Amino acid sequence: MTRGCKQRRIGFKAKIDFYKPQGVPVHFLEVILLKEDEIEAIRLADEQGLYHEAAAEHMQISRQTFGNILRTARNKIAQALINGKAIQIENLGKYQNSKNSSSVNATNEKFNMLENTNRKEI
Repeated sequence: MTRGCKQRRIGFKAKIDFYKPQGVPVHFLEVILLKEDEIEAIRLADEQGLYHEAAAEHMQISRQTFGNILRTARNKIAQALINGKAIQIENLGKYQNSKNSSSVNATNEKFNMLENTNRKEI
């Protein structure tokens, strides 16, 4: 039996949560789900250029866990770009927001246009 997922700090909420190849209708695409902690790892490592140790400290996780999350996120993004798949960014607010340090358990209230598509979590 595995232990539960450790609470992570997320420093932002994505404004746009869906990307797809241009000119291909959504119902023809396989959708890859990028979790909140995965997009945060990409933001910290690639956009802000933080070293793994500093980024892991920011998210309040171990350096090894950060590296695993980052590797998974990069793999998903590469698969989507190379194989023409759509990317949906999870925006459930289930992780701790680092700006106000309170746990947010909000549900995503906006209409999810991908409710019945071929969503695949890798």
